[in-house]
Amino acid sequence: MLSTDIIRKSNIRYLSGDSKSTTRDVTYSTEPRAVQSYTADIITQLSEDLITEDGKPVPTVFTVDDASGIIVSGVNNVYIDVDGEEMRVKSKSGNKVTVERGQDGTKIINHLRGAPIKAIGSADNSFVLSGDDFGFSGTM
Repeated sequence: MLSTDIIRKSNIRYLSGDSKSTTRDVTYSTEPRAVQSYTADIITQLSEDLITEDGKPVPTVFTVDDASGIIVSGVNNVYIDVDGEEMRVKSKSGNKVTVERGQDGTKIINHLRGAPIKAIGSADNSFVLSGDDFGFSGTM
């Protein structure tokens, strides 16, 4: 019988050496995260259109109405959702936000001024539905 429980944390331990000594002992740990905003917490809105024009690079810097709700830390990645497109926030300066677009397989699409920006945060992990792969869609 398959379990439908959600994995909350994963550890992998790597040992190398021989029967008398261990030359390497490393443990990798990860805590999965939601890849969409289940809480639908709107933290701000786009202040400009975010349009990809043919032959031009995909825009990765844009202005929002109020960036104070986008908390950027040097430790954890911060993700936002704009019209179903997931973006990783790289930095912000004032109300200018720099992102990596199309995260976790979401499609890079055009967005219009006023589009709501939703936070994807730790609170969303509590609402993950069965079948959400937390961004683990590859192999290790």
